[in-house]
Amino acid sequence: MTASRAPLLAALALAALAGLAVWGAWSIPQGPGFSTVGPRDFPLVLSGMLAVFAIAAVVQALRGRIPDEAHNPDEPPLAGALARMSWMIAGMLLAPLGLHLFGFFAGGVIGFATVARAFGARNWAAIIGWAAASTIVVWLLFDKVLTLKLGNELLRLPF
Repeated sequence: MTASRAPLLAALALAALAGLAVWGAWSIPQGPGFSTVGPRDFPLVLSGMLAVFAIAAVVQALRGRIPDEAHNPDEPPLAGALARMSWMIAGMLLAPLGLHLFGFFAGGVIGFATVARAFGARNWAAIIGWAAASTIVVWLLFDKVLTLKLGNELLRLPF
């Protein structure tokens, strides 16, 4: 495979996956007619967004405008790949534990903070602050706007 066709093939594969995601989301039963947000809506939104990005990737590939960041001389590779992967794995293991023991807030902060650290954030005060703010926004969005419960409480004490 030539280097010029690789981005187009990747974009077409992404478009095919987006099509499968839309089809799968559309096959989910909507639920009762009186509910404003049903079980199908969020997967449809996400798969629709994936389809939009896939179409954009196909267009960019056809125009030949997909940069290969691995060969960009101005961007050195990220250092500490093992440490970054360790932060991601720690987040995937500790966020559900925090969610189970202490509620949505603790699990969300752990999840957001470990991902931010894996992507290179170093200021722990800023990481925790942004993680807490992001977690509260997500909880309010689901609980108040979408009226979907993410557990009974934002913060739970294990005793």
